[in-house]
Order: sequence, then structure tokens, then C-alpha cells
Amino acid sequence: LRYGVVSETSPIGHSDIAYARLEFSDCRQAVYLRYMNEVSVRFLQVEQPKTGSPLVLVEECNGVELSNAAFRNSRHRGIAIASHDCTDLYVGSIVLEDSTEFWAGLRVIIPASFTGVPVTTAYNRFDAARNGEIIRRLRG
Repeated sequence: LRYGVVSETSPIGHSDIAYARLEFSDCRQAVYLRYMNEVSVRFLQVEQPKTGSPLVLVEECNGVELSNAAFRNSRHRGIAIASHDCTDLYVGSIVLEDSTEFWAGLRVIIPASFTGVPVTTAYNRFDAARNGEIIRRLRG
């Protein structure tokens, strides 16, 4: 399995979409979202992912909730969750279990022009990662 969920639209975007109770094993990327508004991904379980891309990648989205996710049995040394150019992102109750080897639990890249608070995080357990959360603002 290469991807679990791929939801990519034109820059016009889609909105008000919910994904729940997803379980993926042996995939390269569990979730890929691009140009989405008001989307939630809840109760995600990822086991034995292949190496490669971030397991959850969110690009150019607004109003995204990622919650109640667990990553298990992974030799993936990359990033569990990555966000690029998103606003109003909530990441909560994410667990990287001890059986994982991620470099980072969460990486957020913020557009240089954005002035608000683009991401809220709560109740995450990134202890198994070498770096917990990495939030960077692009220079512009």
C-alpha cells in the first residue's frame, strides 16, 4: 500500500470533510491533504510504515484537526507529521510509541507573511522522536 488517504484538489479547495477510524499498515504515506479547508482526521493508527515521506503530510490547508493518532513499530527515521503553508492547524493526542525511531514527531513550516498563530498542539507524546516539535517560519 503506497497511500492510505490522498485528498488533493485544485487551489479552490474542498471543505468540511472528516476522516475517522483509519488503520494503515505497511504504507509509504498514511494521509496526504492539500488545498483543503475545515478537515479533520481522527483516530488514525499507523503500523510498520515504509520509509520515505512524512507519514502525514498537510500542505496549503486551513482549519485542519489531526487528533488521536498512534504510530507503532516503525523504523522510519523521518518525520511523523509535517505541515507546510497551513493556517489554523490543531495537532492533539498524537503518540509515537517506543517502538518508533522518528527524527521528529511534528514539523510545521509557516509562510513568512503569516502573522497569527498557525498551529496549536496539545497532549502529544513525541518522546520516542529525537526532536519533538519543530516549528519554522520561512524567510520572505
